[in-house]
Amino acid sequence: MMKRSAIYCCLSLILPCTAFADAAAESKIWMEPDTALREDEDFGIQGEYGSANAKVGVQVLAMGEGRFDGYLLEGGLPGLGWISGKNRIHLQGAREGKNVVMSDAGKKISATIRNKEMVLKVEDGATHKLPRIERSSITLGAKAPEGAVVLFDGTSTDHWENGKMENGFLLSTGCTSKRGFGSYKLHLEFRTPYKPMARGQMRGNSGVYHSGRWETQILDSFGLEGKDNECGGIYSISKPRLNMCLPPLAWQTYDVEFTAAKFDASGKRTAWPRITVRLNGVVVHEDLELSKDFTTSAPISKPLDGPDGPIFLQAHGNPVVYRNIWIVPEGSGTMFDNTMLFYFPDSGESHHSHGVEFPFVVMAGKNSKLNLGRRYIRLPFWGTEGHKTLGNWYTTLLNLHGNPIKHFGDPDTTLRGDQFGPIKEFLM
Repeated sequence: MMKRSAIYCCLSLILPCTAFADAAAESKIWMEPDTALREDEDFGIQGEYGSANAKVGVQVLAMGEGRFDGYLLEGGLPGLGWISGKNRIHLQGAREGKNVVMSDAGKKISATIRNKEMVLKVEDGATHKLPRIERSSITLGAKAPEGAVVLFDGTSTDHWENGKMENGFLLSTGCTSKRGFGSYKLHLEFRTPYKPMARGQMRGNSGVYHSGRWETQILDSFGLEGKDNECGGIYSISKPRLNMCLPPLAWQTYDVEFTAAKFDASGKRTAWPRITVRLNGVVVHEDLELSKDFTTSAPISKPLDGPDGPIFLQAHGNPVVYRNIWIVPEGSGTMFDNTMLFYFPDSGESHHSHGVEFPFVVMAGKNSKLNLGRRYIRLPFWGTEGHKTLGNWYTTLLNLHGNPIKHFGDPDTTLRGDQFGPIKEFLM
């Protein structure tokens, strides 16, 4: 009994140490390419092997501690020939001295990597020499056009609630744009960390939520199948046409054309929103209908009741970073671009024409401080929660013009609730 207890005691000491070691390995994270290359030689092996004219391409993923997965793609790399439906063969291997040697499950295909070149031998006996290449998005570094709202340029987080910045990058802290938008074109650049020991949704996870409801997923899913919960996917709605995700620590781009949902005068939805998504310059969704109120983990999860909403960058426990974010609010291409129509449910401060609505049409240039992303607003009816009056409207205009008054005119003593301050719907 004494000996058995001693053995149990030793095991109880060894097992936790092993668990801690595994946890430490899984937590290894690199945020800068130069550091990763210096500290982990596997980082310099991971990547894409092929060329624009190659008949095949191979994507190699570092899995930690000298182990690698690879995917042999018939026709070339994604965007250079491979499309969904063509052969995609899984390879596995590891370091053997100065080489990395990989093969398929049946040992009919072999690949050897040395000095940034892969020698691939396929089943029919053919040999392909594939150089390691580094691709970048054709829209990387795109400048904001005239009329764009620059949400982040590396200088401040003024356009974000809960926004945090480090080294000129916006962090994935669960931040929300202060301004809401209807239809728009969005450009955004992101970078996932290098986490070779992590797997699945813990490998560089974040997401961009449009209108705070529909997520275009961000994940280090380089080389993977391309599912709806991987990079380029619309979470729980649609997988991308192809997986255009680049390797971790490469800067990548989303370019999105979002068409807001449509509503009739009674507030009834007449059309779902639609979206076209380009990941690294390649269309992965085209004019896709977003036929649900929200996707998984959306910050806005109530029934859809209006056309506009914020941009939300998800926090998912991974150090994903962002830069160069700008958005172009879209109109109908008519005189009503940069125009807002809204209704007040009463005629004035102290004398109400109950049930009578007074429409306002606001037209302004592209530099207006008003939030014109909201094309149509009906304020709450008189006496209901959130009701505002003409005094609040004038208070809003004066505040935006630089006069921070608390209220314009005399408050209506017949109304309950807070009547002071500007109307938040009209603020940038």
